[in-house]
Amino acid sequence: MKIQQANDVWRNWSGSQFSAARIVQPSQISELQSLVKTHAHIRAVGAGHSFSPLAKTDEVLLNLDLLKGIVAFDQEKTQYTVRAGTRLYDLGKDLVPINQALINQGDIDQQSLAGAISTGTHGTGIDLPCISAFVEGFELLTADGELLQCHREQNAEIFQAGRVALGSLGVLTQITL
Repeated sequence: MKIQQANDVWRNWSGSQFSAARIVQPSQISELQSLVKTHAHIRAVGAGHSFSPLAKTDEVLLNLDLLKGIVAFDQEKTQYTVRAGTRLYDLGKDLVPINQALINQGDIDQQSLAGAISTGTHGTGIDLPCISAFVEGFELLTADGELLQCHREQNAEIFQAGRVALGSLGVLTQITL
C-alpha cells in the first residue's frame, strides 16, 4: 500500500484543492478492507474530473489507481469485470485482445472506471446513455468492511442506487460491464 502523509495537496481538474491527512493507494482488496475498518472517514477519488469539491476530506483520501485491470471475461454473456481503479484509456487497450470495447464513453479518457460510473459521466452520442447504464454488476466495499456483490438479482436496490452514488454507499472495487 502506498501512503502519502499530511500536507500533500490534491487538486481536481478545475483547480479545487485541499490537503488530506493521508492519501492512500491500496494494491489489494484486503488492504482496502483494513483501511475501511480502521478509519471512520474515508473519501474515494478517481482522476478528479468532477468540477466540484466532491472529494474534499480532511482525513483519508482513497485513490484506487493500483487496483486496475480486467479480472474476468464471460464470453457467453459478452461481459467483462474490471477493477475499479482502471483508467478508461487503459481499459480500451485492455479490451482489444478479447475483441471488446466500451459502447460509449465521455470525451475525457483520463477518468477511472469507478469515478466515471459513480459521477454519472455521460457519453458522446445523443442516443447513448451515461456509462453507468451499461453496468451489469459491481462489488461494493461497505463502511464495515463487507464486500457485497450487487446486480439486478442480488442486492438489487443497492445495485440500482450504486450505479451513480457519488461514493455514498461505499467503495466500488470491481465493475462488470
